[in-house]
Amino acid sequence: MIAELLNSNTTVTYGSTIEAVIYGLVDSGVSIVTGYPGFHAQEIIDGAAGTISVNERTAYSIAWGAALAGSRSAVVLKNVGLNDAADPLVNSMNLRTNAGMLVIVLDDVEVAGSQCRQDSRHYFDLAPGIWLEPMSAAHAYDCVRNAAQWSEELEAPVVIRLTNESLRSTEKFVRCNSEVLVTPFRRDPVSSVAHPVNVAAQRFENEKRSRRISCFVERQFAFEFGGAHASVAIGAAMPRNKRACCHVWTYPLPSVSLRQQLRHAKSIDVHEAGTHFASEKIHALFSTMPVETRDRSALCDHSESYRTTDQFDPLFAAIRTISDRIVVGDLGSFTMDDHRTIDACLCYGASVATAIGCNLGKPGYKTICVTGDAAFLHSGKAALEEAAYRETDITLVMIDNGGAVSTGGQSVPSTVRFPGAASVTEIQNLSATESSYWTLLHRLIDLPGINVLHVRD
Repeated sequence: MIAELLNSNTTVTYGSTIEAVIYGLVDSGVSIVTGYPGFHAQEIIDGAAGTISVNERTAYSIAWGAALAGSRSAVVLKNVGLNDAADPLVNSMNLRTNAGMLVIVLDDVEVAGSQCRQDSRHYFDLAPGIWLEPMSAAHAYDCVRNAAQWSEELEAPVVIRLTNESLRSTEKFVRCNSEVLVTPFRRDPVSSVAHPVNVAAQRFENEKRSRRISCFVERQFAFEFGGAHASVAIGAAMPRNKRACCHVWTYPLPSVSLRQQLRHAKSIDVHEAGTHFASEKIHALFSTMPVETRDRSALCDHSESYRTTDQFDPLFAAIRTISDRIVVGDLGSFTMDDHRTIDACLCYGASVATAIGCNLGKPGYKTICVTGDAAFLHSGKAALEEAAYRETDITLVMIDNGGAVSTGGQSVPSTVRFPGAASVTEIQNLSATESSYWTLLHRLIDLPGINVLHVRD
């Protein structure tokens, strides 16, 4: 469907927020799109003819490098994935952007497809730049289509935050191509190299950039509101009475405009999706005025929508027969089985490292690590190298199904390889039984060193 629309010469006037973002990327002249699957991120990457990276940190760095060289770029991540890319994100906000760069963050504040509730806006306080939070599908298209040009004018990556509320929007919007100017590479080691020698000069440039961003933000708003009880809607988090409300969609907030418009109000209700991020900033503007936060997303419970799979029941049944065990899992379709075999799961890609820690912390227990191929390639591969260096005893169960199955089966641009010190046993899950798994696991668990059960699905 999306591919057909992208190949069409007609102007699209109706679509979802996901489609609007894809069209915005195409129409803005973004030529390099990268990212990592999770909570609709892969839909945008695929629709915009982008590529999946081995992890979010790599995806972000590729996009920044493309923009530095002169091509407009975008990186697409879910909120939890932004944690992995936090280091390049924070540093990029302190460096100069050459061609336009977009950072599209899908903020799953309702925890509809994530392991925890996270509001990515707090990264704005770590490294101030410019963030946009679209109010609707049509507004998302406008934000994305213009963001590359704004990025070039402001010399900073533009972060676009999409929430569960904004993703539910479907409405009319009009496509319009942007003029893409050729951006030559500019050699500027002071503004483009993160190093202590450059910190003082970069601080001076960042202060000037922050002033330009503040002026840019103020120009975007012309509020028309009066009354004793004010409402401020952040992004798509709209109150029922949309008219009697100040609609805000940028960070930094338009502080001057808000102070001017709401100076006579007696109280302010702030409607936002996530933590009290915007309301606390508005309260700082009006310290003597009551400010209340209205956050519908905090009350959402999507746990009933999750379904466990019985695909690996023979494997997990065999694992449960091992006494004195600690089973460390990874995030994937196998994390939660009906018997809750997995004892611990920290975050995506962390299973191998966590298992090493369990082995070091409790030598008397038998540590079993269960991971998938995508999670292993994301972060587990390097951790397994450390396990070999530390001479750690670990039994690794690798479920190899050829990609990130939980998000649609996207392949990861790498190859599953194990350290030379690892002993690898292959088994086909389709033909395996609980008995065959039992035999292999009980043999491997007593062997020293790194022992891998490579389960091909």
